[in-house]
Amino acid sequence: RRHTSGAPTHERGERRCGGDAGGGSGERTGRRRVFGRGASPGQAPGSAGRSALRRPELSDRERRRDGRGGACSHAGKKLSLDYALVPGLHALASYGEGFRSPQARSLGDGERTPFTTVTSTEIGARFARDQTFAASLAAFRTLLSDDLAFDERTARNERLPATERLGVVAELVGTLGDTFTSSTGASYTRATFRESSDRYRAGKLVPYVPGLVVRTDLGVDMPVYQVAGRTLRLSAGVATSALYSRPLPYDELGHDSWIVDARVGAEWRELALEVSATNLFDLRWYDGEYVYPSHFEQNSTPSLLPARHVTAGAPRTLFWSGRLRF
Repeated sequence: RRHTSGAPTHERGERRCGGDAGGGSGERTGRRRVFGRGASPGQAPGSAGRSALRRPELSDRERRRDGRGGACSHAGKKLSLDYALVPGLHALASYGEGFRSPQARSLGDGERTPFTTVTSTEIGARFARDQTFAASLAAFRTLLSDDLAFDERTARNERLPATERLGVVAELVGTLGDTFTSSTGASYTRATFRESSDRYRAGKLVPYVPGLVVRTDLGVDMPVYQVAGRTLRLSAGVATSALYSRPLPYDELGHDSWIVDARVGAEWRELALEVSATNLFDLRWYDGEYVYPSHFEQNSTPSLLPARHVTAGAPRTLFWSGRLRF
């Protein structure tokens, strides 16, 4: 499970992987889209459209010389506790050890794959009633042997010293039959370095890991009336996403953001229409913020002072879609 707060993936059980760079295909994890759409797992690279021109099979000796073969295995410890306190209320605790594989493009040809060791602990409670209401609250602590963050010098994520994440995750879900659905989730994370490097000091915040992430979703789907003997259904949904307290390098903080999306739709017989909007209120926000020295003027002396660089977020965007079933 990957928390939206930036906490790493909790790996479980035994897992096999490619050892050397170029030795095996990586894995992609699909992210769940909440705003009126179900889970959409990503496709594994190379699952379709492979070229008919394949690399010929190499012998063991050639593979060792070429640096492309290899495999490794990992058996991680896992312990979970689920205790029913009263009907509907459970106390939960878990401990797990695993690893996280690096980005394939960050490896050189023939380079041994460096894996990040992850140790995670969680404790919390979960309450559910009659499939109409559910709530959960959990505190977590995650230790990483090394971490990743964007480096402007290479324009990609690079390895950082060991880090620690402490935080709390809460979620509320309510449903009313097939008509109304409500979901609210929030996570608070404090990510700090446990070791120092030439650029980061122990105890400082890990850059680009937001302190508070909040997400809400409301959806309504109901039949309205009969038209020509068939039911006309109307649906609507509103979703909000908020990021607060995003740390940046050099002890700076990024701007907070709060975005509202909405949609309305109608369905009758084999025809369905939907109108949706992202950033409904057309707010100005920053999709990314970075701090580093830069130089844009050719005939001036380059400055070594770090400066704020931003990537503007998308403005209000409208989408129309229609569907006709035969």
